[in-house]
Amino acid sequence: MFTPPPFTAANPATTTDLLDALYAFACTPPDFDPEDWQGAEAELEEARAESARDRRACLKLVKQARKTPGLKPAHIFKAAQTAFSGRLSINPATLAVTYNAGQYYDAEYRAAVAAVLEKAMKLAEA
Repeated sequence: MFTPPPFTAANPATTTDLLDALYAFACTPPDFDPEDWQGAEAELEEARAESARDRRACLKLVKQARKTPGLKPAHIFKAAQTAFSGRLSINPATLAVTYNAGQYYDAEYRAAVAAVLEKAMKLAEA
């Protein structure tokens, strides 16, 4: 489990710290409850497959972000505020990543990470 030290103005988070936190969050397994999907087993399998595709996309984007020249923590924090309707939050002191979506959490949280990474890289290139 990713547990960074507390970050402050004197000890700010680095881009690597933020990418590690997003990577760890994207690697957390979804908790698809089969009872919620009774009678919709085909949809459950599709949701699981989509989540796996989203995880692979996140991991690829984290690798790409690590190589993006000029990518700064400010780009990642700004992207989190706007990408995917701002549903992904990153606590600047602890780098705890949370996704606020309600019932679609397991189907969307990895897509939100991917959207934040893509937007952050575009901000770095601007």
